[in-house]
Amino acid sequence: MSNISTICVRGLPDSCTRREFRNMVAMMPGYCDSSLSGGESRTHATGFVKFDDPESASDAMQKLAAHSFDLAEPERMMKVEMAKRDLEQRAYVPPRPAPRPQVLQQLQQHHQQQQQQPYLMDLYGSSQMYGDIRQTGSSYAAPMQLAYQQQQQHQGGYGGMSEASSRKRSRYDQAPALGLGDTLCIRKIPEGTSEQRLRSLVSELHGFQGMNYVRAGGQPVVFALFNDADCAQDAMRSLQSVELDGHAVSVEVARRSLQL
Repeated sequence: MSNISTICVRGLPDSCTRREFRNMVAMMPGYCDSSLSGGESRTHATGFVKFDDPESASDAMQKLAAHSFDLAEPERMMKVEMAKRDLEQRAYVPPRPAPRPQVLQQLQQHHQQQQQQPYLMDLYGSSQMYGDIRQTGSSYAAPMQLAYQQQQQHQGGYGGMSEASSRKRSRYDQAPALGLGDTLCIRKIPEGTSEQRLRSLVSELHGFQGMNYVRAGGQPVVFALFNDADCAQDAMRSLQSVELDGHAVSVEVARRSLQL
């Protein structure tokens, strides 16, 4: 028997919500977690349910198979099968409270100050803020300042980057470091996957606002923005069960919010 303990439920009505789907499966023995992709009157709904062990998943699959989700549509039967891989459980991340106007203004000013300070790569390859070192007033500041000047003369540009590379930085890199948690970074996308196909994939997820398709190191990368951190977490769990041309994509929370 396979070690997979996650089932895939299809044949759900388009109006199915995450709450309705969870209420249907939460009382089953061995239930751990669930995720719903699509639904809520937008697209075809597909659910994934994680159990403690493969035996509990098999029992749940037998109970749900050939049953209708909605009594108003008795002819619409659910189709249940074992998923190709387990649903990854994620710890619940509560939404961040909205910052007060004074706090938000202080954060924006702090971020602007940080962007004005050049980055310096020391001999050990670690990134140091030259502005922070200069403010310490220690004897370490002078050699670091000299190294920074030599590096600028040798390489040119901003923090070891050429002027052309600095101009090519994407809007994502220049975005303010506020509202973290609402943007996903999708990597390991098979070569040849079109932007239209990727957009249709992520646009079906709940809370989707927009995306940016870029190429990093010759490989396609997608940054997808959602309404909040909760929607991004749900979307990440849904995408972890998605395969493109037989390859599983890599999904993680981006370090900064995407600016559309």
